[in-house]
Amino acid sequence: MKKISFLTLSSLILGCVPTILVSCTNDYNKDHDNFIIKRNSSNKAGNFAYAYPLNYNSDLSEINLASAAKLIRLSSQNQPKIDFRDNITTIPTELWYELEHCESITIKLNKDDPGIIFNNNSIKKVIYGSAGSESDILYPTPDKGNGFYSPYLFVDSSKARSINSKNFFNALKNAYSITLKINSGSNLKNYWINNLGSSFIDNKQYPITMRDFRLGLIRSRFKNKNFRDKFIQDNPLYKNLINKELSNYDELNPYFNGEDIDDFFDFYNIDKSVLEPESLNDVNENVLEEITFKSNSNLPIDMTDFYKKILIYSNIMDALPYDYLTLKYGDDLFDYNKGFNWFYEYGKTFDKTLFCSYYYVTSNNQYETKLYRNINYQTKFTFWQNQRHLNEVIYKYNPLPIANETFGLQMFNAFKQNIVSTVDLNLLTKSQRDEIFSNYANYNISFTKTFSKNCAPSKIILNNFPKGKNLHFNNHFANLYYGLENFDENYDLKNNLNTKTILFKNLINQVINQYGIIDILNNNNEVWVSQAPVDLLINSLNKNENTNYSSLRDAIQNLNSVIDLQNGGKILFPYINKEKTINNENIFNIKEKLKAANFSNIKENLSNIIEEYFKYKIKSNIVWEIPILSDNLNSDQKEAIKVIEDIFAEIHPLLKAKVKYIDNYDLYYEYFKKDASIYKEQSLDIKQDSALFFIKEMLLNNNCESLSYIIHLVKSLQVTNEKVYKECKSLIKEIQDADLILYNMLYNKKVNDLITKEDQTKIKNILNNYFNRIQISTEQIIHLVNEINNIFSLTISFENNIDNSTYSKVIYQKFIVKPLTYNGLSYLQDVLIKGST
Repeated sequence: MKKISFLTLSSLILGCVPTILVSCTNDYNKDHDNFIIKRNSSNKAGNFAYAYPLNYNSDLSEINLASAAKLIRLSSQNQPKIDFRDNITTIPTELWYELEHCESITIKLNKDDPGIIFNNNSIKKVIYGSAGSESDILYPTPDKGNGFYSPYLFVDSSKARSINSKNFFNALKNAYSITLKINSGSNLKNYWINNLGSSFIDNKQYPITMRDFRLGLIRSRFKNKNFRDKFIQDNPLYKNLINKELSNYDELNPYFNGEDIDDFFDFYNIDKSVLEPESLNDVNENVLEEITFKSNSNLPIDMTDFYKKILIYSNIMDALPYDYLTLKYGDDLFDYNKGFNWFYEYGKTFDKTLFCSYYYVTSNNQYETKLYRNINYQTKFTFWQNQRHLNEVIYKYNPLPIANETFGLQMFNAFKQNIVSTVDLNLLTKSQRDEIFSNYANYNISFTKTFSKNCAPSKIILNNFPKGKNLHFNNHFANLYYGLENFDENYDLKNNLNTKTILFKNLINQVINQYGIIDILNNNNEVWVSQAPVDLLINSLNKNENTNYSSLRDAIQNLNSVIDLQNGGKILFPYINKEKTINNENIFNIKEKLKAANFSNIKENLSNIIEEYFKYKIKSNIVWEIPILSDNLNSDQKEAIKVIEDIFAEIHPLLKAKVKYIDNYDLYYEYFKKDASIYKEQSLDIKQDSALFFIKEMLLNNNCESLSYIIHLVKSLQVTNEKVYKECKSLIKEIQDADLILYNMLYNKKVNDLITKEDQTKIKNILNNYFNRIQISTEQIIHLVNEINNIFSLTISFENNIDNSTYSKVIYQKFIVKPLTYNGLSYLQDVLIKGST
């Protein structure tokens, strides 16, 4: 878990940086063949950074995509041409799939099928502003005036055996197996190189083979802590390994805490024999040249998503130098005595890592990471080495970040002097941006986009299971909100959670208008009340649907709608609250802006519940604290949020909410990590770019606490509208039908009861089977995520928002031609130097 620092950036600035007056000299310089990126942050490359997941950090992802050995990748060309006046793209970035170390892909439709071989990645020629009927030419049709709404264009192929053809993707949709064959032959042979660019390592060369990719896949399986522990425990000489594990394990390092590859294969119904170490030397397979993924059921399945995830949107199959490692550690790399040591040693630093791709990392320290071009790298289907690409890439870091305004000034001046290659215009002041736009022709302006795939804007959720005696609310609040008073024992919810407490909690969590909070911040962000990362892919399993929703961001209105249980489960879309904040009558009234659009209805219903609660009790105050992260708030913003207390008091005079500013780590620990307040921290480690994997992670997190709570909620809630929590109800019924013993264990679970790893695996398998059996659709996924949001994420927070502007502007040096990053995949090898052929 990452430490939280409450040091403000301004506290790190000791003085003002003098302004440097320079002229714009960023014209094309033929000697420039490097790309220099400066970050106002520390270098995130820790030990084994070569194998961090792609969604961990954008710079490390970019380094991986440039330097790690891949079988297939997404290829791109064209820096998009933008008409900023009409906000349209006239020439988009073109995208297609590229065979890298892979020579061909054979798809079998059934067990006895000889298979269809796809052995090239040819694409159509693209001609803009024209029309025609030639089968090998693509004539894009504008869809927004004279241009295009999207800055991306996927280019298909007219060649039947191209991996970019419709034939290929149609075959993937109904595949029994896919076999990938590596490039081989004397005319095309790539060797592993070290950080000095030499292929002679200890006077020996190591050609890349498919066994290297097989080993990379198996290594990914062992990166999972649970699997590695089981491997260690199951072997007779475990003491040798357990000492190695204990001395090397780092709970904060993603290398030692990788995703569950077994679950990944189970989810897609893929045979797992290729994950076994024995498969590296399987005499029945050509392990040096091929690898086959086949259906676990021996029936054809849709392998499209699996194919893209394992080969393109992850580094699960990045190759490792098998021959080099066996020479160093022995023939059996999974030997219980010495062989497995490579897992804890190889690639610990970049200078101890081998490369077989377009670039290699030649140096790395806290101040910079430097990549050089691999001049000997060969590809079968492109002329990459004959084009003018980058010869050097440098990432520069600030170990101690400075104020953004100061950093922006430094970057602008450095850009003018050709010291850096790119600047995000969001870092610059308005006058600096105006200078650029007023001299538009002198600058190379393009778009960029930040993708968030591994963490949500906020990791603070509702605390549905308080613990201990020293709680930050009184007994009346506890009875109304939780249904019980005593939290210092190993309690359960079975006899406490009921419709009244669920309704009270639902109403309390609706009172404050999230857009009113955004208004206090004075930005144009949109509400995001979810623990799901914004740009996770939805990945529907329904083959027949046609939808424009690709990521969760696309469904922002649906995902952030509130289920109003008091009104029979009516859906309240966030735009209603947004309209209220911009209403002219409320423009200067922060109290009115902070009230939900349905405030009068909430007030009436909460008052009724409170009056009924005190019908046979002596009336006294209902007291609770609302902890709000406030380190980055100024005094005016703190004063504004204090109005929340008055809003609750307006609902009923006995409601005594107290805003608690959380501005140091001690308070953070007390209110968010001790389970003592109405909110708590929940850190999800999202290792897969998939909404369905987020759902599973959310349900199983913290000893299946969330899943247990949902079981109680759907059983206790009594509303006539069958659509209320429909997806949660269906999911819970699936668990009940599949394993009644497991269901009863979750239902009867007390707060401190442990769910074994074996039972958690059972739950994963049930969910995997359920998602596949019903062929869960985009609509169902969105509804399920929204239901989870309503149960766990309706907190009052300044973090519950995102910048939903489609793209932000960036400038590059004029000699740079950089395609727009697609879905977080940024390929430096596709950057061209102007004048290249």
